[in-house]
Amino acid sequence: MLFKDIYPWAGELRTINMSKGDGQPFHYVERMDMGIAYCEGMLRDDSLFRGMSRDQLIERLSVNYDNFNTLHPFREGNGRTQRMFWELVLHDAGWHFDWGLINKQINDTASIATMENLDYSKLESMFDTVVKPLNEPLLAGPDLRTMIDGEYRTQPNVSRKLTAEEYQRLDRKYAREPDNPKKQTAKEFFNAEVAKRTAAHPAQNSLSRPSSPRSRKGEGGR
Repeated sequence: MLFKDIYPWAGELRTINMSKGDGQPFHYVERMDMGIAYCEGMLRDDSLFRGMSRDQLIERLSVNYDNFNTLHPFREGNGRTQRMFWELVLHDAGWHFDWGLINKQINDTASIATMENLDYSKLESMFDTVVKPLNEPLLAGPDLRTMIDGEYRTQPNVSRKLTAEEYQRLDRKYAREPDNPKKQTAKEFFNAEVAKRTAAHPAQNSLSRPSSPRSRKGEGGR
């Protein structure tokens, strides 16, 4: 268990609301069950990426990666745990990661851009670099130590209270309940947020989703 010899709460779901520095908050603990159900449900609906083209995989992986980033179920170790989790999921779908081709700063910058600005393009570009079919050898290898950069300093996770607007935003993102047959996908959430902000600031809309750096062969997921 990660951090079992350091923290008494290692391996347990967090019991405090948190954000990375003064950025957007992670999902709130009062409805962690809602967030977990949504993340698991969307991943199941994406068939754990089995049978997808590479373009479909990268698009849907970016959406699901952001879902779990925002969920942030533990106080510490979320990034390391999540990368190992996706290693297993992708391996079963016929893919693997060449993590050694990127560093922690690239991962963090892409994750923050998606979480705070609804911009998936950086995550898609990152995964376009590191995702390869299992029959293609890794150039840099799966060594996760490349994700530790002694020169790079990230903002710490901090405990803080959420505003009413932040609660509402997370409710909209994780709108899928286990017994609710009407599923809100992350793409639908993104489009709704763009429409809302465009209506509020029509002359200052800067949320138009950048075009993907890759050619689209088809839409993944639903």
